[in-house]
Amino acid sequence: MLYGYEDWQNDWWITVGLERGRFGGAQFCCRVTASGLAWIEAAGFRALPPIDQPVLAVTSYDPEAEADLLAFMLEDPESAAIVRFNAFGRDITHLKDIRDGRRWYLPADRIPELNRCLRYLVVIVARRDSL
Repeated sequence: MLYGYEDWQNDWWITVGLERGRFGGAQFCCRVTASGLAWIEAAGFRALPPIDQPVLAVTSYDPEAEADLLAFMLEDPESAAIVRFNAFGRDITHLKDIRDGRRWYLPADRIPELNRCLRYLVVIVARRDSL
């Protein structure tokens, strides 16, 4: 506003910055089942759900790579959706060194730790039923 931008221009830059991870942390995504999706919705989109599997597969989020996201979702026949979440790298370094690859596996019992690192809401980016 100090530079003369209008409110809609400021809102646009904030939205773009949040969506592309320019501020608000790095963006990651993971697969969720139908019950996990219902759990996220019941939690107000503020946390990732507990899972029945030993690990949660997490990958970095790239809004330009929609085909990769869909392939990631379809790898697990039980997945119902892909959700995106933000976390600051410095906050999750105790969980994973994010410099060594796109995909990583978080032990299921550490999901609550990851939830404490989340910034902003969990967002549904793709649903299996909308393919």
